[in-house]
Parts: sequence; C-alpha cells; structure tokens
Amino acid sequence: MKYGLTFLLTLFISLSSQAQNIYFTKDDLQKELDRYLPVTEQQDLFSLTVANSTLDLLEDQQRLSIHSHVVINTVFGTVHKGRMRVDGKLRYQQSNHSFYVDEPRITEFHFADLPAFVKPQVQSFVEGLLTTAVTDYPLYTLTEKSFEESMAKMMLKSIKIKEDSVIAALSPF
Repeated sequence: MKYGLTFLLTLFISLSSQAQNIYFTKDDLQKELDRYLPVTEQQDLFSLTVANSTLDLLEDQQRLSIHSHVVINTVFGTVHKGRMRVDGKLRYQQSNHSFYVDEPRITEFHFADLPAFVKPQVQSFVEGLLTTAVTDYPLYTLTEKSFEESMAKMMLKSIKIKEDSVIAALSPF
C-alpha cells in the first residue's frame, strides 16, 4: 500500500511537471491558411475568388484577423476587385484535434468600383459564404508529427492569442 501510494504521488508530480505550453507561430498558421487559397466560389450570377490572405493575431481582442484580396466576376462580364478583412475567435475542437474560427465578422469590405446600391447585398452574401467556410473547415489540425502536438491532442486545456503566436496550455488534469 505504501509503495502504491508513493508510485501514484510520483506519477502525479511527474505528470504535473510535464504540463507545459506549446506555441503555434503566426507563420505556422499562415502556412496552413495558404494551403486553402486561392479559393473560388461559383454562384449563378457571379464567382467570388479569395486570394493573397494575410493572417494577424489580435491579442487585445483574443481574435484573429484575415485580410484578403477578393475578385468578383459577373456573368455580365464585369470584374470587381477589392479587399476585405474578416476576424473571429479561435476555438479548439477536441473530437478532431482542430482549430476553427468562430463568430466570424467582416470588419472591412472595400470595392471602389462596385455600385453602392449593390454593395450591402454583396457584402451580406459574402459574409454568409465566409461564415460557412471558416466555421466548417479547420484553420489548423494537430498531427502526430511532433511530440508536442501529440501531447496537445491529449492534454490541451485552453488557448490564448498573443501578438505573434497562439499558446496552447496543456494540463494532464
């Protein structure tokens, strides 16, 4: 009994000392984002292409931001080029060991040559497409490639956004 208790205490201390943080740099996340781009969504009257996206981490808001160049091609032969910025909260989903963007919102939508009377409808439609895209597809999925990511799959407890990285806090309990 005494040895069993000593073993359990030693195991507990060992596991607690192994708990640590792992870091996903802004560059790591940008590389994952780049794998999905450019992306084109075809609709009846137009196609929407999102490319050249840049990811920013907003520490003070605990959100991430994606700034993208957008091209809208209509069936009427017109082309509209612009840019937009979308931000959202980062969420970890344990079931598939992936990070997703939740609560996305368009914070910048600029198309100089898009007629003003259609801009609200286009922005609303684009927001709907983006909401589906960023909430359904993971930004990053943990793999077995490194010891740290393998540990994170088992022990990730929380995530925190810093200016240059996302910190995943690990804990065995």
